[in-house]
Amino acid sequence: MSVSVGTPRVALVYSLDSAPTAIVSEIARHALDLLKNYDVKVDEYGVLKATRFFFHFNLLFRRYDGILYFGHGWYNELIGQLPFGYVFPLIRVGDRVKTKILYAVACVAGTELGPYLERKGLVSAALMNTNYTYVALPDEDHDYLSDFIDIFLTPIDLLAKGQKIYRAHRAMRDKIIRYIGLYNRYVDKWANADFYIAALKSNLDFKLFGDPDATLFD
Repeated sequence: MSVSVGTPRVALVYSLDSAPTAIVSEIARHALDLLKNYDVKVDEYGVLKATRFFFHFNLLFRRYDGILYFGHGWYNELIGQLPFGYVFPLIRVGDRVKTKILYAVACVAGTELGPYLERKGLVSAALMNTNYTYVALPDEDHDYLSDFIDIFLTPIDLLAKGQKIYRAHRAMRDKIIRYIGLYNRYVDKWANADFYIAALKSNLDFKLFGDPDATLFD
C-alpha cells in the first residue's frame, strides 16, 4: 500500500443522479479547481466511480489522508452513486475505511456514521451534518449558489492550507452565520431569502467528530 509522504493525498468523491446532486457535483468541481492551487494530490471518483466496488477496490492500493464526499447520505452511510448505492452504499457503519479527515457534504450521516468512525478510531476527525444538508440555486435577485459554494469550500480551503479541522469547522459556521445575517437584511427584497435562511440553519448542524487538532498533514 502506498503511503503519502509530505504531500497529502485526498479522494474527492461525488455522485450525479438527481437535481440535488447536480448542484453538489458542481460544488465538487469547484473543489477540484481549488485544490489545484495547493500541494495536495487529488484522486477523483465521480459518478460511476463513486460506487462501493470501485472505491473499495482502489482503497486496497492507496491510502488517503482525506476523503471529501459530495452526495447522498443517510443516518448510517454515505450512499454514493444511485441506483447502486441503494444496495451497496459507498461507506457505511461497519466498514473499516481509514483516513485522517472525512468531510461529507451530505444529509444526516453525522447522526450514526460520524460517531461510529470516531468510536472505532477509523478517522482522526470527521465533519458531517447531523441534519439535512441544503444546497442552492442562483436566483434573479441573488446568486445563492455562489454563497453555498463559498460555505462548502471553506473547510477544504483551510484544510489544504494545513489548518486544523476545528478551525475549518469554525470558519464554515462563521460563513453560514454571516450569510444568514445577509439574507435577513434583504429578506423583503430577495425572493427565496426566507427559504435559504432556513436552509442555512439546517447546515449549521454540521458537527465535528474526533480530534479537533487533526490536519491533512499530520
